[in-house]
Amino acid sequence: MIVPLLKLLLPLFLLVVLLSRKVNISLSLAVSGISMGFLFGLTPARMSSLTGRALLEGETLELFFVIYFVLTLVQVMKAKDSLSLFVGAARELFRSKKVIIFLAPAIIGLLPMPAGALLPAPIVNETLKDDPVSPALKTYINYWFRHIWEYSWPLSSGVIITAAVFHLDLMKVTLINLPFTLLAALIGFLSMKVYLPPLKEVALSKARSSRKRLWLNLFLGVWEVILIILLIMVIHLPPLLAMGGTVLLSWLLLPGKALSKGRLFIKGFQVTLLSSTLVIMVFKAFILNSSVIDLSRELIGKAGSFQILVMMGIPFLIGFLTGISNAFAGITFPLFLSVVGTTNPDLAKVMYLYVSGFLGVLLSPVHFCLILSAQYYRAKLSDVYRLLLPSIIAVALLATAAVILFQGANR
Repeated sequence: MIVPLLKLLLPLFLLVVLLSRKVNISLSLAVSGISMGFLFGLTPARMSSLTGRALLEGETLELFFVIYFVLTLVQVMKAKDSLSLFVGAARELFRSKKVIIFLAPAIIGLLPMPAGALLPAPIVNETLKDDPVSPALKTYINYWFRHIWEYSWPLSSGVIITAAVFHLDLMKVTLINLPFTLLAALIGFLSMKVYLPPLKEVALSKARSSRKRLWLNLFLGVWEVILIILLIMVIHLPPLLAMGGTVLLSWLLLPGKALSKGRLFIKGFQVTLLSSTLVIMVFKAFILNSSVIDLSRELIGKAGSFQILVMMGIPFLIGFLTGISNAFAGITFPLFLSVVGTTNPDLAKVMYLYVSGFLGVLLSPVHFCLILSAQYYRAKLSDVYRLLLPSIIAVALLATAAVILFQGANR
């Protein structure tokens, strides 16, 4: 068993080393993915076939264009100076930079879409532009608060798949995981208290506006984001249509000539970010079609008295490798049906499996939000990990304590 685990850790170690040496993220992922493919039984012909299929899959193309529209929307909002309008109104209303940098990513976190951390990133940056806050800390704040809801949000794909696999009511899964949303928010606030340097006082405008006008400016600053949330969560439009339609509407309402405005669509085509999106999907295809999954089954079978460790380790590992919530839930949870129970699932164990997998997603070097946020702020991933790890460990320890105390309580 030690040899397969070493085979698994080697490509991950290679990825970390390449990223630490500032090798291009797409190239680093490609090298790591190819090495993992070779180590876990994929021939060059098979990897070529999987690469072609992964790049042409509808899921990959949809993801590519969703992220492209996110990047373009950021450019359109910059051109309209929407972010300054939002930050200015928020300063007057809340009188606290800490509230703004929490609120912006937390609101966007209600929007279940890939690379969603890119939307609040400019707001956090604008709010802290006059303060000595490191790129890594900006990344951590934006990234952490963007994901506090994903433990329990009923529109999260991971929560939906968890309910389906274990035949549970969706709201039951939401309720058993809700304490970890609250815990994540608390950890984020405590981290800001520890890590943030003293911030300059909010500079209030001399020409004070009425509260009604301030709330209007707050809305006008992020109306595109609110519209996207409504289109996806209320009208149930696919994210691609919601993003594309909103970008087009915002672009049409932008003053100026069509030719000059058209350059915003070119600015949105950021090669590094978009190419890494494609490579990540290929990386995921290699994982799902290699013997990594067989290794997971073998570990469960040999767990014995170390079942708790395996329950954390396998979902965490798949979450870490893929960076996607529906991957760890859909791939690993069926493996644990005999452990959790099929007719009356142990809710504490369901919670533990989900939290473990999601912690892997949060730490994953192929998680879109982490990569894109770090690249946006020009932060080193190693510096971001130094801030992330204590928060991740705190959640993991409390989840482990909870499952030991409460497993079987619902039976």
